[in-house]
This record gives sequence, C-alpha cells and structure tokens, in this order.
Amino acid sequence: REQKNLWNALKYCSAFPLIFMGWYRRSHPSDMANRLYLLSAVVNSSYTFIWDVLMDWGMLHWSMERGCWTLRMREQVLISPKRSTYAVLMAFNFTLRFIWAMAVFGTVPTRGHGMFLFEAVEILRRTAWAAFRIEWEYVVKVLPKGVAVYASVEKDSVD
Repeated sequence: REQKNLWNALKYCSAFPLIFMGWYRRSHPSDMANRLYLLSAVVNSSYTFIWDVLMDWGMLHWSMERGCWTLRMREQVLISPKRSTYAVLMAFNFTLRFIWAMAVFGTVPTRGHGMFLFEAVEILRRTAWAAFRIEWEYVVKVLPKGVAVYASVEKDSVD
C-alpha cells in the first residue's frame, strides 16, 4: 500500500517539470526549452494516463502467459458492452491530457470560443474518468470476490 502511495505521489510530482519548463520556455525562449517542455508534457501526460488506466480504472492488467507478458482488459464492463467504447474513451483521455498540458502554457491556441470549447471537452473527459472510476470501485467492492478477471486484449478488444 505504501509503495502505491509513493507511485501516486510521483504522478503528481511529474507535473513540476512541466510547470517549470512552461515558465522557462516563456522566460528563455529556445529550441532546447521547447524540446524539454514537450518532453515534460509527454512524461506527465503518459504517466497520468497510465495511472488512470491501470490504477484508477483497473481497465488493463499485465499477465504472464506461456512465457510472454500479455496486456489484458478487464472482463467486467458495465458502462457499455462494447470494448471499442472503452478503447475510444481511453484514447480520448490520453489525447486530452496531452492537449491540456500543452494548452496550459499557450502552446495550443485557446482564446475566445476555442477556450470555451476546450473547457467543455475537458469536462467531458473528467466525466468519463469519473464514470470509469465508479465502475472500477463497483467491480472491486460490490461484485463478489474473484470476479475481477481480465480478457486478453487481442481476443476481442475491438468490436
């Protein structure tokens, strides 16, 4: 449990380089500052996305099968029976996490109606996140123990 908390704290700490590089990029414009800013945005967005999918949603799980690591998707899907819905919403979550990281420091134009649209889409992303989180809590805490099994992603991940 303590190790999980440490990794969760690291997730939040991954925003510090992004914040610093956003400031540094504006204060000292250069190609190197732009590259480091982009790298910090990719690291932060990727880490938070992976945490969402593995820890907050329990959506994917690594397992050893016949000597190979296999990525498996959770069998219990309550929001939609189509696995493709989950795949699309996971891609939506990752894309918007990255765009949000870029937009915070003015890399993505967000003035006027663009900002309103951007914020509305971010609300949709957070709503999907909350729905997946509630679904995972239901699977873990309400369904009988041992029911949280995973299906192989290559089995029928896309309908």
